[in-house]
Amino acid sequence: MCINNIIFQDKKLQHNITSGILLTDHSLVLQSITRNSAGDYVCSSANNEGDSTSNVIQLDVMFAPTCKRVVNFDVVSSKSFGKSTPFSFNVPEQLHGALKHEMISLVCEVDANPTLVTFRWTFNSSSEIRDISPVKFTTDSIISRLNYTPVTDMDYGTIGCWASNSIGESKEPCFYPVIPAVEHFYHKSRPHSQDFFAELKNNVLQNKKMVALHLYLDNNY
Repeated sequence: MCINNIIFQDKKLQHNITSGILLTDHSLVLQSITRNSAGDYVCSSANNEGDSTSNVIQLDVMFAPTCKRVVNFDVVSSKSFGKSTPFSFNVPEQLHGALKHEMISLVCEVDANPTLVTFRWTFNSSSEIRDISPVKFTTDSIISRLNYTPVTDMDYGTIGCWASNSIGESKEPCFYPVIPAVEHFYHKSRPHSQDFFAELKNNVLQNKKMVALHLYLDNNY
């Protein structure tokens, strides 16, 4: 019988009705369990004869996938994607600029338990939402990689990464907005460079569209 302490992750639990932690001399009741409730629980008691602890009881909390917001340079490398452009960021709403016929690689990583996850990718433009063919992405446990190549103006929009396991599907996807990019080779001796940036600014203001700039510096700059 445990009459003194219950230890969770090396910290003593306190009776707290508001937090849903109910302690008695004989038991522990957890209400409104979340992912933070997972871990090791130990019952500890003491009297004049000494003290003792129970066996470790591990609580495993299972949940549907959620988008993992990380900067993970180990997951992404140029070798993984060949000639395509690797992205090290898995942050929703981060803009990804791409030229027409340029392949970009998007990495989607999720938190999930169980970690046996199925992915699907979608494309959302102003006129349609469609599934992306599974042959264009790969899956490795909780990570999926998509190689995407815009060809026409209609191929720019928001790409969504959805994941599901035995508990359910993610409530919302990881979003990757893909916007048009322009490229420019810059050298200080070329007077038209300043004209280029002025033209780019006017184009953005007139068309009210966001673009990404791929800037290349001359080796002699």
